[in-house]
Order: sequence, then structure tokens, then C-alpha cells
Amino acid sequence: MGPAASRTVASRTVASRTVASRTVASRTVARLGLLAVLAFAGGSAAPGPLAAQAGTAGPSPYVPLDDAAYGFVDALQVRGFLRDLPVLERPYTVSRLRQSLAVLDTTVLGRVPRTWVRRLARAIAKYDDGRGAWDRRSEQPAARGEPLAPDDWRAMSLHVNAGAMGTAQTSGIRELMLADTALGAHPGVNIRAFLGSGPLVAAFRFRGDQALTADPEYAGFEGGLPGSQRGGPGIAGRAEEAYVSLQLPLVELFGGRVSRNWGPPAYDGLLLGRAAWSYDHVLAKLGNDRLRFTWLTARLTDFGPTSRWFTARRAAARLWGVEFGFSESVLYSGAGRQLEWGLSSPFIPALNGMYNDNEGANLNLAFDLAAPTRAGLFTVQSFVDDVQLDGTTPKPPMYGVTFVADGLRLAGDHRWFASYTEVSNLVYRNTTPSDVYTQQYVSLGRGFTDHREARVGLDLALFADATLRPYAAARWQGTGTYRNPFPPAADWPLLRDILQPPVMTVARLGVQSTWVTRAGLEVSADLGVNRVITVNYIPGTSRTAPEGRVRVQWEPGVLGWRWKLGADDR
Repeated sequence: MGPAASRTVASRTVASRTVASRTVASRTVARLGLLAVLAFAGGSAAPGPLAAQAGTAGPSPYVPLDDAAYGFVDALQVRGFLRDLPVLERPYTVSRLRQSLAVLDTTVLGRVPRTWVRRLARAIAKYDDGRGAWDRRSEQPAARGEPLAPDDWRAMSLHVNAGAMGTAQTSGIRELMLADTALGAHPGVNIRAFLGSGPLVAAFRFRGDQALTADPEYAGFEGGLPGSQRGGPGIAGRAEEAYVSLQLPLVELFGGRVSRNWGPPAYDGLLLGRAAWSYDHVLAKLGNDRLRFTWLTARLTDFGPTSRWFTARRAAARLWGVEFGFSESVLYSGAGRQLEWGLSSPFIPALNGMYNDNEGANLNLAFDLAAPTRAGLFTVQSFVDDVQLDGTTPKPPMYGVTFVADGLRLAGDHRWFASYTEVSNLVYRNTTPSDVYTQQYVSLGRGFTDHREARVGLDLALFADATLRPYAAARWQGTGTYRNPFPPAADWPLLRDILQPPVMTVARLGVQSTWVTRAGLEVSADLGVNRVITVNYIPGTSRTAPEGRVRVQWEPGVLGWRWKLGADDR
């Protein structure tokens, strides 16, 4: 072989090595990129000591917002645990809670918080994920075969659960700071059913609850309208949850009813809250806990002959552990008015439809933030109602704000908290009466307006089976309410932005607690004493009285059936 041929072979060898090294490098980069995408999509974490108990994420029903499980979720989150869960959007699915428990390192928990983890797992066992009932001795789900594969449409499961509940209360109104005198004890029942097949989940809960007959805001009781007098025999019951949900890794499509809350969990959200009874809606969610977009649309109850539509959009992200969320909602109405894509599109802000397409509507904006720090968990929400950008109809300020500092350090596992919130006089009202921000006469956001409230208290880790939060609260409540019509423009200069007189003042000393036993008995309580000045807005009056509510619930077990369709059944 001559010198020229040797040089050619050498150059080809070098080139082939260069290509090979580039191929290896490109494959390495591709693998690293794939790992980054997987980490972004699902998060990467080694299973913790509770992995066998908690399970992994997958299609599953939602844990309703009135479940005792959230008492333990709150207690753990403010202490720096379960932080992979989004703080500002609830409810969570059962599998999402179990996934968070699976990666939780319980060795760093104190004795009481460690038991809270087991009580949380016990509270959500009634929703069953296909593995069976609860083993009281081991405090783990009793094995009943492998979980159903989320991508196998032929594998199906059906679970039914039922249990008794009872409520003892001094007030029919749910807000104890504004308690009425409807003292009573009321029995009830919960009946749940869950059907799963691949990524598809269907859930139903019937709530039969005689406490609803004492609630002046509940319109479902026969003959009842908000604010009317209750009394006489009757049975109150409703489908509290009823939905079908397609849950894929980065996409969810939902249709049905379940209560939702966007904002700091200590209060009802200002733009979307849990004050209104659950209502039917369609929801689409794209993304994961780090970056997601949510779209919700509902046909609300008619206002006489007027049709009413509601759409809410939310973009949320987590950056360096801090959650940010920006939400927009729009409510529009009209006789025979149908769903208008220019206002309800998931892709186009309602601002575009209102001011480019000249569509009339009630537009609302909200921004919220959750910042976990070593000092505690800080959450904020701000809200602007009936946004006016054209300047042609200037209205009094319509806003709401919430500040919460929770999990502030004390000795050991004990913590303290402080919060402040205010909602202005005319919030949720509109010059177009049918555009009032309500469903079944109850606000879609915060349940009451025209108030300020400050609260401070302790979050004590004293009992293994129960959370304990003693607190002191002060509330100033004006006469403004969204159930009144919007005042004429001539009266606007006479209105106060907040606390329209006469103002009722309420001071309260109370304690909140959530208790779950190994046997599955659940108790939620808020007990205290109210000192009220200017009772029912009557100057010169005052009252001091104990006010509280205790709810007990027990669902003994889950009846489950699992089957897989054969080739002839498809």
C-alpha cells in the first residue's frame, strides 16, 4: 500500500471515529433530553418508605373538598411535606395523593406527623384503587391482586361504598362567623360508586344530609330559596359528585360535577371557590404540576328567561418551588343566548371577545402565589371583578385580596399561622342583573362579600390521630351582598368601597380539628365562642354565644368487583 493509500485509510478511520463519537454524543444528548422530559412530565424521585402503601399515580377519582383527608394534607404541607402537590388548586385525585405519599421520606418526620401520614392514607382508603380494603393491623391496603393497568381498556373495576354520617351544629349557615340560630343534630348518608377502565374514571356520590334543610343557602330542598325560613319535615339529598374523567399523563378531559377551589386553601377562592354547591361543568387540563393550563365551562341556572354561561381559564407554573397562577373568568347571559366561542374558547382570552368583538359580559381576573420557605408557607391571592377597560362606565372598586402565612415555626413540630382577607362591597354584582356571579343563588367564588377578616392561631402537633388548630379571629361585616341589585349610578358617590354601614363586628375564639381513627371513623370539628356587636346590623345590640359544628362519618369498607373483557367481549 502506497503513502497516498495509507493517508486515505487513515483519514477514513479518523472520520469514522469522528462520526462514531458524534453518534454517541448525539445519543447521549437524546437520552439526557428524554430523561429531562420524563422528569418534567412526572418528576423523578426514588420511592420512599410508604411506596408500597401509597401506590403510584394513575387514573383515579377525586377526593372531594369536604373530605377529612384535607385536614392532614394541610397539616403536612405547611410543615414542608407533600410540597410536590400544587397548593393553589384542589381537589386532588386519589392516585396523586398516593404518589405524593410514596415519595415522602417519613424518617425525617416527627412522631405525630408520621402518624398523620398513616391517617391520611386511611382517609383515602375508602376510594380504593383496585387493591382492596384497609388492613387495620398493618395500616396498609389489604392486597387483592395487582392494580389495574392504566393503558388496558379491557380491564375494568367497580367499587361501591356507603356509610353513615351525622352533623351537630348551632348554625345552618356554613360560615360560623356569621352564625344563625338553627341549632340541631342531623343524620345523613354517603353512597359512593367508582368505575375504572384504562385511563377512564367514572365516579358518583349521593349525599343524603338533613343538615341541608337548615342551610338558608341551599336551594335544593323543596320550597327552599336562599334566605327563606326553614322548618317542617323534609329530606335533603343531592348528587354531590357525578362525573367521567379521561386521565392521560399530560391531558385530562372531565365532564360532570365536583367542587373546585383555586387559591389559598385557608379560604374559598375569590374567582373560583367551594361556596357554591357542586355544579355540572366541562373541564380540560393540559400539562402537569410544573406547567399547566386549565379550561372550565358551565351552563349555569337560568335567570328567569335568561340563559347564563360561565367560563374560567387558568395558567399555572412552578418555578424554583414557587407556584404562580393567573386566572380569568367570564360570565355572560341573554334571552336565548348560546355558548359563544369568542368568550368561551380555551385558546382566546375573553378580553379579546369583549373588546374586539364587542361582546357584553362580566369579566374577572385573579392572580395567586404560593411560596414555601424555611420560615413557613406564604400564599397570596388578588382578584378584580367586572374589569372595565374602555372607561365609559367607571364603577366603584370591586376587588378581593387574601394573605396567609402558615406553618410559621415554633418549638418542635408545632407551628403558628396568621391570615387576612377582605372583599369589597359590590363584588360579584353587575349592572346587568343576570350577570351576577352566582350558581343557584350562591357565589361562584367567596361565599360572602363586604367584609374584612383577620385570624391568628396555633397549629399544634399534640395528638397522633388528630390535628388541632386553636385560633382567634375578628371579622367586620358590612351590609353589602351580591344578592342585592347593583345600585344606580346616582348612588355610587354615597357608597363605601368596603364595609357599607351599619357594620357588624364579630370576635371569635375557636378550635378546629380533624380526627381519623384506624377503624376509619372521621370527625371534623370547629368549636368556639362568638362575641357579636350590632347583631344582624341592628345598632346597639350585642350577643355572646357558643357556635360550632361537628361532623362524624364512618364508611366501613369497600365492595369491589374486577374483571377483564375477553377477546369475544370486545
